[in-house]
Amino acid sequence: MRNPIFNVSAESIMRDDLRDAYGAADWAIAQLEALEKRLKAWIDSIPYSVIEEDHAEMGKKFMKLRIDDPLPVIFNAEVGSIINSIRTSLDLLASALARRNGKQPRADRHFPIYRSMMDFIDPPNAAKRKQWLSERERTFIESLKPYKGGHDRLFALHHFDVVRKHERLINVRIVPTTISFSVDAYRQGMEFRPVWPDFEDGAVIAWTGIDASNCEFQMSLDVVFNEGDLVANEPVGKALRDFWRMASLIIAEFE
Repeated sequence: MRNPIFNVSAESIMRDDLRDAYGAADWAIAQLEALEKRLKAWIDSIPYSVIEEDHAEMGKKFMKLRIDDPLPVIFNAEVGSIINSIRTSLDLLASALARRNGKQPRADRHFPIYRSMMDFIDPPNAAKRKQWLSERERTFIESLKPYKGGHDRLFALHHFDVVRKHERLINVRIVPTTISFSVDAYRQGMEFRPVWPDFEDGAVIAWTGIDASNCEFQMSLDVVFNEGDLVANEPVGKALRDFWRMASLIIAEFE
């Protein structure tokens, strides 16, 4: 599978020393397509029920979630593996650049991404980059501002890879993309929570009048990142595809 973001087949122009970098990126996008199909199948299975609970003292009928099929944790693991392969594609690019400059790849010659601008401009870090990158290569990489607050997307890719290797699996959450109900249900008092609760048993998502006869509604779901401000509530497929596209374009700069 080749990168569809390029007008010319990458296979026809690819430098031999970039094959591993492209291969890691291509594996990630292939796994993402498979992951999206499985996520869609899980969502289409309608993995929840809605339980009506009367509260006569309030004159309300509450609609509560019952989770019949929790999101399998394997999805969290797969998201992390895709992130890792995309991050690895950049490190394999760094290995290729080291070899081009007569240096052996090693742990401290990975693709440089920093926690802050201060770490980025730190003289020892700048000196290390000069030891194994050409001036043109270093100038381009530094122009990316590869640090938090400079290129947050690039930093997020690195940060999530560190988290999933050393701390925990990547967090995702279930959110509704659309909720629809009839005019009749609305007239009988149907209301939904303005802020979606966690997708868990007992979560109240809506309420209506206790005597309402029409409590039906339809809801479509999506799986989004739940990792704070770096990638906040962004659909998993879109965010991972953006990571892949970003890495692929960076690799292509060194053809």
